[in-house]
Amino acid sequence: MRTLLFLICICLTFSLAAQEKENLDLREEVRPNSRATNDMFNRQDASAALQSGGTFYASAPPATLELTPETAYLRPEWEELVIRTTTNETATVQGRYRLIDQKFEIKDGEDIYEIYTTMVREAQLGDDYFVVQSEGAEMVIYQVLYRDTDNQVLIKHTAEWQDPPQKNMFDTSEAVRKLKKRQITYLASNGRLIRADKKKDVLAALDLGQNQAAYAYFKKNRLNPKDEQDLIQLLTYINSPR
Repeated sequence: MRTLLFLICICLTFSLAAQEKENLDLREEVRPNSRATNDMFNRQDASAALQSGGTFYASAPPATLELTPETAYLRPEWEELVIRTTTNETATVQGRYRLIDQKFEIKDGEDIYEIYTTMVREAQLGDDYFVVQSEGAEMVIYQVLYRDTDNQVLIKHTAEWQDPPQKNMFDTSEAVRKLKKRQITYLASNGRLIRADKKKDVLAALDLGQNQAAYAYFKKNRLNPKDEQDLIQLLTYINSPR
C-alpha cells in the first residue's frame, strides 16, 4: 500500500509540473491598457469614454422616411381616371397615379384600391394620357406627350429615396430620407425605346444624318433632346410639310 501511495504522489507531482509549463507567463508579451481604453470598455456611458480620451463606436439609428402626398403621387388630388384594360373594357373612376411603385389608385367611397398594372393597356388621368408597355419582365407606365406615325415622346414618372447627407459623430439631429420625384424622357421610334439623354442615339433613330434640313434646324435652334419640349419641337419640324 505504501508503495502505491508513493507512486500516486510521484504521478501527481509530474502532472502538476506539466501543467505549470503549459500555463505560460504572458506578462512579457502584453502591455497594459491606457486609462482611456479601460474607461472606454468599462463604462456604460459612451460620452464618458469620449471625455476620457478614448474612441467609441455607436450604431446610428435608421433614417426616418419623409413621405408626403406631393412627392408620392403625380398629383395628390383625385381626378377622373379612364382605364382601358387589356381585354378592351373601359371604366371611369376617381383615381390618381402613385409614383413610388407605378400604380394607379382608385377611390370607391371611403375605400382605396390599386389596379394591377398588368391589366391596364392605356389610361387618361385628367388631361394626361398614359400607355403601359413591357420593359423586360416589368410592365411600365409611360405618359405620352407626343406621337406621330413613327415616333412617340414618352415620360416615365417615378420617385426615388434620397439618402441624407453624411453627418459627423457629434451631430445628433435626426437623419431623414426624402422622396424625390424623377422623370425620364424617352423617344419611341420604329419599335425602339431610346433614352432622350443619349443624344447620338436619338439623332441616329431620327436619321438626321440623311435629313440635312432637319439637322440644320436642330443645330440652329440649339435643341436638346433631353428636354421633352425640344424633342417635340424637332419632331414637329420633321413632320411639317415644306
